[in-house]
Formats: sequence, C-alpha cells, structure tokens
Amino acid sequence: MKIAIVMMALLAGAPPADDGAQELIRKGRHAFNLKQYDVAIGHLQKAYEISTKADVLYMLAQVYRQKGSCEEALHFYKRYKSDCRDDCKLNTRTDDLIKETAAQCETKRAMV
Repeated sequence: MKIAIVMMALLAGAPPADDGAQELIRKGRHAFNLKQYDVAIGHLQKAYEISTKADVLYMLAQVYRQKGSCEEALHFYKRYKSDCRDDCKLNTRTDDLIKETAAQCETKRAMV
C-alpha cells in the first residue's frame, strides 16, 4: 500500500509527458495496483523509452521489488540514483531501499 501511494505521488507531480508516455505510466500504475507486475513492467519500460524520466526507473524498481525480483529492483534503484538530479524527491528513501533490497538479494543467494 505504501509503495502504491509513493507511485501515485510521483505521478501526481509529474508534468504531462509527450508521445503517450503519460498514458503508459498510467497503465503501468493500474497494472501494478492489480498486482499484474509483468504487464506493469512492459508499460513502464515503454514509457521510459519515450520519456527517459528518472521517476519511471523508480517505479520499475518498485514493481520488480513487489514481484520478488530483487536483482532487477536493485538495478533500477541504482539507475534511478545515478540518473536523478537535484530535483529527485526520493533519494533518501532510495538509499534505504537499496540497502534493504541488497540484503534481500544476499539472503536469496544464500538460500540457493
């Protein structure tokens, strides 16, 4: 629930994107809320190809995290951090998520 609220807050503050990216983001958010993670990933990846907004990388990381794909989530959190400029609102939270996700990945690797 907390993640959905963060995603909605990101989208609410985002200016309209050109060429259909905003619609793809909306569809991605909707699929995420329905726990259709693969569908959400497809929409968000297409949106990122159009808009290259760092916020979409954060949303992708959140979807992968909820899907249980910690390596992919970690990859997108780190990309968000590197692509993000001074206007990024979630840098502190992202640092925490990177640490948590890295720990989850270590636990998964240890179980294999």
